[in-house]
Amino acid sequence: MTKITKEVKEIIITKYLDSKTLDKISEETGFSKGSIFNTIKAWKKEIGEDKVDEVRRFKMRLNQSNISINDCLIGFRIAKMLKKFDINDEFERDFFDEYEENQLLSNPLYDNNNSSDLTEKIEANNFSVQKFNNNHNNNEIYDFISKVYQGCKNYGISPDELVNWAKNLIEFAPHLEDNQNWANKVNTDSDESQIPYIKSYTIPKVSELSTYIEREKRRHTIIKRQIKLLNDYKVDLKNQINKKVKQLNDIGKKENFTLQYLRWYSSQHEVLMNNYNIDIKQVYGPFAKAIDDFKKYNFDAVKILNLYESIECLKEEFDSLKKIIDSQLDTRNDLYQQTISLKAQVYKLEKKIKKVEEMEDLGFGAKELEQLSSLVVYIASDNNIDKNEAIQKFLRC
Repeated sequence: MTKITKEVKEIIITKYLDSKTLDKISEETGFSKGSIFNTIKAWKKEIGEDKVDEVRRFKMRLNQSNISINDCLIGFRIAKMLKKFDINDEFERDFFDEYEENQLLSNPLYDNNNSSDLTEKIEANNFSVQKFNNNHNNNEIYDFISKVYQGCKNYGISPDELVNWAKNLIEFAPHLEDNQNWANKVNTDSDESQIPYIKSYTIPKVSELSTYIEREKRRHTIIKRQIKLLNDYKVDLKNQINKKVKQLNDIGKKENFTLQYLRWYSSQHEVLMNNYNIDIKQVYGPFAKAIDDFKKYNFDAVKILNLYESIECLKEEFDSLKKIIDSQLDTRNDLYQQTISLKAQVYKLEKKIKKVEEMEDLGFGAKELEQLSSLVVYIASDNNIDKNEAIQKFLRC
């Protein structure tokens, strides 16, 4: 294993302070990551880990802000100079927020994880320089120097003139406060006629301009707002008037239609009552049905008359057929009774036939019965007995 010399150690420490990862340092120096890690660990133990981390973060901030060591020295001198004027807090604003601090602390050398690349994280958060510039713009002392000093320099204003103007403003401060209190009392609900207006023909002093302009701006804003409210109210009233006019017109049209309908109804009622003795109030339902039937034929009188003639003919034919049906009804009833009687006779005959068939099955057919009957008659004749009586006695045996 190649021994790490003092010069190589300085190179490794320098690259480590430049926020390079173990992989990157190993690639650039040719030494293994384990050797590099042990070298850095030994150096941090020798110097003090807290101090090393502080130096490393400081150098990373300088790199992010593109600030050199000479710039730091100049800044330190300026800070010392400002502190002589008791200006301590206005310029001491850190432009690294908590998120950026956490990103720096996630360095692989802090948590012994060598897989991440701190350089990429720093590049991904390079917006800190822009944030630093924005903080400068919001810094009071920075604004004071950039605006006051640069303005005096551009317009050739001497320090004495600036001090006199500032003194004049300070002396006029109570008047500014009074005018401000008056302006705050005027609100959007103020009546236009109650807004005070001071007409002046003299040019106000420089110290009075801001108050005068502010007062006029407030008054103008109030008047403008009131004009807008009045215009909106005017438009709303106009819309309401148009809506009411439309409603009145609609009501007038409905009223005219209703009056016309009432006049027509009264006229029709009078005609039906006087000419045909029809009270429409009493026969409204049937009358409406008749009108509805007429509507099916488009109120064609010829079609309606033909329909009624057809109905009359059909009615007469219906009455004739009804009479025929009524006359045939008795015949139908007689035939029905005869049918019932015949069905009863058929039933009896069927029973007799069944008995005969049963006798034939037993061997007593018509021939045998005839022989038996002749024998009974013969015996009755020999004994001087009536044949019918003899047959009855034979059957009872």
